[in-house]
Amino acid sequence: MKTIKEFINKKQKTRSPEAPDMNSRDSMDVVHILFFSPKLNATGYYRMLLPCLELAKTSNFKTHVIGLSKEDFNAPFELAKVPLLDDWVLWADYMVFPILTKDFMYFFKACKVINPELQIVMDVDLVLHTLSPQDPLHKKTTDEMLTAFGDNLNLVDIITAHNDYILDFYQEFLEKHYDNRSIFFAHIPNLISLIGYQEIEPTMPKDKDKLRIGMLVNQRYAKDLELVLEPLQKIQEKYKDKISLIVFGWNGLLQDGSKPLDTLAIEYHKSVPFTNHLKKLSTLHLDIALLPIQNKASRRFASDMHYLELVSLGIPVIASKNSIFNEYIIEGKIGNLVQGASQWQQTIEKYIENESHRKAIGKAAKEHIWDVYSYDDQNIQLFTELYF
Repeated sequence: MKTIKEFINKKQKTRSPEAPDMNSRDSMDVVHILFFSPKLNATGYYRMLLPCLELAKTSNFKTHVIGLSKEDFNAPFELAKVPLLDDWVLWADYMVFPILTKDFMYFFKACKVINPELQIVMDVDLVLHTLSPQDPLHKKTTDEMLTAFGDNLNLVDIITAHNDYILDFYQEFLEKHYDNRSIFFAHIPNLISLIGYQEIEPTMPKDKDKLRIGMLVNQRYAKDLELVLEPLQKIQEKYKDKISLIVFGWNGLLQDGSKPLDTLAIEYHKSVPFTNHLKKLSTLHLDIALLPIQNKASRRFASDMHYLELVSLGIPVIASKNSIFNEYIIEGKIGNLVQGASQWQQTIEKYIENESHRKAIGKAAKEHIWDVYSYDDQNIQLFTELYF
């Protein structure tokens, strides 16, 4: 993450505004992409910061970032504080925005006046209109915000997402509520980059005699872990001191004060800033990772980030069947997809008992993910096809 940290530090500390090079506008072989206010979280990293830095390495793209925002999309950037904004709008062929829940209609129209050829892109990483009432984000999302978000989507030229379910939902949503069939929808997958692994060095675990079983989760999706509660209770009773259970990203406490995993002996690790996330994950020395997802309509829109991160480090993954992970896991070769408590227990026990099997799965998954989901020529072509 060294490059990302230096990039953010430069953006935050530079006092003199950076002016665009308008001479490069003369080339028909170069596309200019302006990334507008990436969030300083994992979504901002995968959906804006990495594309900005990786595309800039090629000869076909010029990229720039304006503004960096807090993690909360409820606290959007302030346009008045963006220096040389008109110049950058004129420089850009495309402006890429995160989810916007404040009215940007007049801003979008002003941008089109400044640069009539400009194409406005919004990258959508979740479906705000289907949030569960139990989701902490649901309480923060007002009807006014949903209306503004829908109105903003209706005005963009392109909508991108990492997930086809998200694209299908909002294509139907815009046709139904706005009778809009002119927007182009594009699937741009989350991709991994060596940039994220620059500061990771091999270390030795403290308890080498214990097999470490990990789960990555945050407050929003903590209830997914209830799917593995029963099998983990039986496994912990069976293997006792031979295993350790680790949860990364959550403290074990739900908003209602309950502790659903209280019957398990768990080593909890709180979340860290995204710039330290991969390094922290590597130091947990996980031997196996579990990614349970409840089989609900709203969870079809789940992110694949945790899976990419785990297998990129060679950690074998057991995940819920009938989830987004069906698109990534080749059953029995680079992971396992399971359903029901008995399948979870049987598969976890197989990984525990068979060291060569789990290591082979982890190795194959790591090779596969770096081959298919990194910024290679084939995936750069996805951006080329979209923007040229």
